[in-house]
Amino acid sequence: MNRNTLATLLGLAVLAAPSVQAANSPLSYTYVEGRLIHAQTDAFGTSDITVNGNGAGLNGSVAFGDTGLFATAAFDTVEIGDTDVDLDRAALGLGYAWAIDESLHLVLDAKALRLRGSDNTGSVTENGYQATVGLRSLLSDDLEGTIKAGVIKVDDDVLFYDGAIVELGARWHLDAAWSVGLDGAFTKDDRNAALSLRLQW
Repeated sequence: MNRNTLATLLGLAVLAAPSVQAANSPLSYTYVEGRLIHAQTDAFGTSDITVNGNGAGLNGSVAFGDTGLFATAAFDTVEIGDTDVDLDRAALGLGYAWAIDESLHLVLDAKALRLRGSDNTGSVTENGYQATVGLRSLLSDDLEGTIKAGVIKVDDDVLFYDGAIVELGARWHLDAAWSVGLDGAFTKDDRNAALSLRLQW
């Protein structure tokens, strides 16, 4: 999935959405967000070589009514500092949210992943998957927290995505429609942080 296709799909979702003033619970699963990303990777697996990168991306989710099911899509691109290497990451998945109560959800999701690394000599593409389970909670009227853990696997050439993954997030709801968030994702060889602005309905 290329970035133009994802941007078009997310744009259509925004246009088709009902008035944001009719937004439901802050724990909505229908949203679109833009993200600024910082990534830190231990190159070639566990080693003394650590590289940093910065980039941007889009992330979106669509809930299927009140069933608890939702679909997700994401794309980001990260430029590795002091190199000519760009890393494009795309994800497409399904999830289920079970409401323990109005402010606490148990969330399960599974995603297909595609990574493409490129430089001035060419590119390589790898496929994989990620599955996580965790909790999403409204900690106060305006503050939301998320913690998830699971497994991630990408074809063996990409060693820093192989094994366990932990995701942590905090989100401040500005009103019923807009929020800002800070998220982190950690594997044994890779650490990501994202600052996002979300529109939900």
